[in-house]
Amino acid sequence: GSPDIDTGMHWLRQAAQQDYAPAEGALGFLLVTGEQHVPKSRAEGVQWAEKAAAAHDACGYYALGYAYQMGNGEPVDPAKGWYNFAAAQRVDTKHELKDASDQMSLVATKLSPPQLQNLQAEVARIPVPTKNAARVNMGSNFDSSSQK
Repeated sequence: GSPDIDTGMHWLRQAAQQDYAPAEGALGFLLVTGEQHVPKSRAEGVQWAEKAAAAHDACGYYALGYAYQMGNGEPVDPAKGWYNFAAAQRVDTKHELKDASDQMSLVATKLSPPQLQNLQAEVARIPVPTKNAARVNMGSNFDSSSQK
């Protein structure tokens, strides 16, 4: 990898290892998707994303949605994919996730109406974070205009 990516990943891992959920989610996202030229490590990415999602981090949920939708690190599971994209959208109070709703629409075509209703009810129980929740900007899937 490039020195910049390696250095960035080093510091992101340091923050994630301190149980900082936004770093865990960002690390999971990068490892699952391979965005920003980060070498994919799907299994490790899912582990970090699960930790972040347990703390209701949008990026962690998004990474899990991607993993379940694409089979990156997990078996393809449309219901889990939709749930995690919907959860990401619910807790993304700064509206940084550009395509979560598009991903939800793609995955929804593989679900029955009763499945969607049950998943919507589950997502509705996820607490919405305060507006001042911390965030790590991840690049192309996120709107950097709100980062100043």
